[in-house]
Amino acid sequence: MDAKPPVQNGNQQRFQVQVGEEIAWVEVVSLKNKIYAVEFPGREPMFITQIKDKNNKTSWISMPQGEDDLAEKIGQLIRKRHK
Repeated sequence: MDAKPPVQNGNQQRFQVQVGEEIAWVEVVSLKNKIYAVEFPGREPMFITQIKDKNNKTSWISMPQGEDDLAEKIGQLIRKRHK
């Protein structure tokens, strides 16, 4: 992902988040469906999304599966950024 974040309708669609010692680029894929592409330098990109369980509790998951703990950390950073 390039360093310059694009702007769409006045809203930044790509931004950086600090995850521990690393910086990840996060790109909004769908605001309505809360889907984000996440890319760390030197790694394959992953997608994360927010879901609700049967008790209406939200959590973040990764696609493909296997990085749900990381997805939850990044999701919390996204939530803080967009409050």
